[in-house]
Amino acid sequence: MITYSLFSRFQGSLFGNLIGETLINRERSQFWWRIMSKKVMIKLIEKGEIMSEDWVVISPEKPSLSSGELILGILPLSLLFYDTPYQFQQQLNPLINLWDIPSETVKEIVFFNDLLGKILNEKLAKNTPVNLLEITDKVPLSWESSLQKIQEFLDKGTPLTEVNRYFRQQTSPEKTVIPLSLYCFNRTPNNFRLSVLQAVQTGCLLISTLTGTLSGAYNSVLGIPVPWRLAQQIDPDPPLSYQQIFTLWERWAGVDKVAQGETIGDKTAVSSPGVMQQRPPLMLISQKEYLQPTPIEGEND
Repeated sequence: MITYSLFSRFQGSLFGNLIGETLINRERSQFWWRIMSKKVMIKLIEKGEIMSEDWVVISPEKPSLSSGELILGILPLSLLFYDTPYQFQQQLNPLINLWDIPSETVKEIVFFNDLLGKILNEKLAKNTPVNLLEITDKVPLSWESSLQKIQEFLDKGTPLTEVNRYFRQQTSPEKTVIPLSLYCFNRTPNNFRLSVLQAVQTGCLLISTLTGTLSGAYNSVLGIPVPWRLAQQIDPDPPLSYQQIFTLWERWAGVDKVAQGETIGDKTAVSSPGVMQQRPPLMLISQKEYLQPTPIEGEND
């Protein structure tokens, strides 16, 4: 995995999320978790946190308790608090109580958030498939056997069609969404296009969207094919704007007053420590006359 700026990974995760959805959702249907994600994003931009009363307003009337949908509904929150798991849990607790979310589902959400955090922190091995059983110590019991099987399929290079067929016969569809998303992402971790197109082949909107979320964070926005990026930028009614992503990143960075109007994000270069070196001093032509020794009056007489 190449080192990218955190902002480019924020962009990659959120745009990858949208691309994974739109490749299947051609009719642009509005799902509750997409609407909720927009509201979460707006509230975080406005306040930098979500209070108990905010969740009451943000929450849909009849939410689903599917972990995959919940993860997508709170994605901006996961990004903003990716490096502070305790604060993420604190922000999430009012929603857990409001919806009475089962503890096993909460563990599944925390697992995904932990994985996303490791990607953003660049703690996964570079340019190699991820060992799903070693990336986190927070594997939910409901996924343990599924992840073991997924890892076995990855090690053997088992085709996606066979993997998909196996899980359809073994367990309920909602319990395979995250494991299959991890399979599609991890089969070609350095290639956003292939990962998402594989996920599309499952025919499951959630798998495609979650795969785009992970692969976008891993490869950053620079790893997303240009035509797909442009399609998001020229959309007359985009679900998410560049300005919103930049402002969310500003919130994470601790900017006192988040940007209004035009941003400078696309004009600013961000580099890892030690990559950019100080330029050696240069002698300018205009300086030569000042660098010559000044003759002492009467010296040449």
